[in-house]
Amino acid sequence: MNTFPSSSVAPATITRRTFISSSVVAVVTAPRVFARAPQPPMPSYLKGYELLWTKDPKAANEKWFREARLGLFMHYGVSAVAASHVWSMYGIDYDAEGRRGQRAPIPIAEYEKWAEKFTADKFDANFITDLALEAGCRYVNITTRHHDGFCLWDSASEPFNARNSAAKRDLVKELSDACAKKSLGFLPYWSLGRDWRCPYAFPDQRPPYEKYFGKPDPHYPPWSDRHPEKYMAFAREQVTELLTKYKLAGLWFDGVGVGKQHKSEMKLHEFYDYVHRLQPSALVAHKNGVTGTEDFIACEGMIGGAAGDEAFATLMKRNVPRETCSNLGKGWGYSAKFADKTISFEHAWKQLRRCTAQSANWLANTGPLPDGSIDPSHVAIYRALGEKIRREGFPPMSGPQYDEDRKEMAGIVKLKATRKTGFQETP
Repeated sequence: MNTFPSSSVAPATITRRTFISSSVVAVVTAPRVFARAPQPPMPSYLKGYELLWTKDPKAANEKWFREARLGLFMHYGVSAVAASHVWSMYGIDYDAEGRRGQRAPIPIAEYEKWAEKFTADKFDANFITDLALEAGCRYVNITTRHHDGFCLWDSASEPFNARNSAAKRDLVKELSDACAKKSLGFLPYWSLGRDWRCPYAFPDQRPPYEKYFGKPDPHYPPWSDRHPEKYMAFAREQVTELLTKYKLAGLWFDGVGVGKQHKSEMKLHEFYDYVHRLQPSALVAHKNGVTGTEDFIACEGMIGGAAGDEAFATLMKRNVPRETCSNLGKGWGYSAKFADKTISFEHAWKQLRRCTAQSANWLANTGPLPDGSIDPSHVAIYRALGEKIRREGFPPMSGPQYDEDRKEMAGIVKLKATRKTGFQETP
């Protein structure tokens, strides 16, 4: 099965080793022009915010997100087929004790073959959205394109996608439609900058093929042939598809370190403006922040930023909505060796309390199994959260427990601030 021909062409026989992926050349040579989209009718997840929507749709979206409290996150893609780690293409893996290690990365042509086994036959958008509602979640997030470049939708700009896999489905459409039907916000993930597949992505982000194989992967042009403007054209094409084909509350961008390192080349102010031209009410996050103009903060584990991080400090001063994400298991995507490492319900509830203490939503992550089903132990945690929330409500934003949690979180942040890299304290 040779579904992805653009990735199997070696540039060695081309003059000056210049390689142009067929999935990118269409973006670069025939750019599309998109006018500002008209404001659509109010989405179902904003029920209760009608008055604010009529005055300021984006303000309604921001207020909804600030009050959402809980979201369901999924890291899913072809990496699940190997049941190892979402960074397996890069060569990063963990041993049974959780120690991180580096091995040889997986060549792109070999990695593509995993799509032949990506059936997603038990990926059920209706079950997932019902589970989110049972858990008390108000929105859902999924990795539409992780660092490996595999797209979960029927992408016109990237042939390495779910429609061209064994699944032959558009999982993003299925999930987007199910969210809209059940009044859940759909706020999906897209990896911006950290891209191991696009030939024009930043060379310093590529897996270490030369270190282990003595030469770069033939999918890539040489390091000297850098075209960040072509990568950003590709990024625009990808997010255009997401923003115009599906019902989104916004976009959750990963790869914040790349954004900080290549901020001037990526022209992120213009990129965010482009997103808002296509969908004015859309919320944009880029983890801890890169420009300081993002619409909300999306941190891992807890709210905090590196010492001296001006973008994070600016977002905190602007008092934008906050979110933290963490796992119900060990690792972001499914890993067979950690299948029995599900956290306890007590741990999960404490994480929700900690997020409350930092005025943040909790985006609770699960890594679906290779077939797309949700780990039964994770299903049990989501349902237990919902049962307690329906019985007692969300953790209160005042009172003795809240004060104790705030004190604990302040202590953790202060401890991190003593480390070499530093960490900003949060109010």
